[in-house]
Amino acid sequence: MESSSYDNNDTIKSRSLEFSIIGLSTDPFEKLREGLELCPFTGVQSLRKRLNDRRDALQKDTTRHQFLVFSNVPVSIASNLSDDSCRVSKFARLFYNVTTQTLIVKITPSPEHEAASLAFYDCIRDEISAMDLEHEVEPLGSTTVQIGDWKKEADECWAVSTQNTQITTILEIGLSESSRRLALEARGWLETRGSLVQVAITLKIDRDIPKITIKCWELCARQSSISTEHHLHRLLVLKKSV
Repeated sequence: MESSSYDNNDTIKSRSLEFSIIGLSTDPFEKLREGLELCPFTGVQSLRKRLNDRRDALQKDTTRHQFLVFSNVPVSIASNLSDDSCRVSKFARLFYNVTTQTLIVKITPSPEHEAASLAFYDCIRDEISAMDLEHEVEPLGSTTVQIGDWKKEADECWAVSTQNTQITTILEIGLSESSRRLALEARGWLETRGSLVQVAITLKIDRDIPKITIKCWELCARQSSISTEHHLHRLLVLKKSV
């Protein structure tokens, strides 16, 4: 069992992971852009070609980079890409900032990704059923939600069933991305202004070992201020081929 926490120096530490985040943006999702090439939007056809090319490269394992970033993407284009009828939505998850018109695309190209998502969904469903909470918790899949300036899709999400359904738990899966990027995704869900997400679960698939690592993150209050303290409730390492 490992433990992971955020201290006042904005450092994440664990036995397998140690890194510092310096000069944090007030918008956590903006951190995902760092180190990525910014592609100007020149048209729907060229954008789709870039996404298809990156999907093919990931499937052939000639790259491990799942993210692409585009600037000046019109709201209408971003909305069309996230529509269930659009082919792109079948292999990508979108982060879209309606103010800056920045589109961050996470490519999810492989059967392993979908298999992991469905398996985790089934586990959660079974636990909800065992607790007789089927009418209290609503599964929402990869529904697009707006948090602050961002429209975002999780791999899976759940909400407490009320008249005003609000997502409280999300799942993000990383097939090729680093542990750092998965942690930043969790941080974005928890810390973005206006978010009501209380628990962010990350599932990292490692093709090289192989193993699956599951971590659970949440916000915790510390004395008189609110800081980000990520508690690792469980770390499951499955020594099975993925």
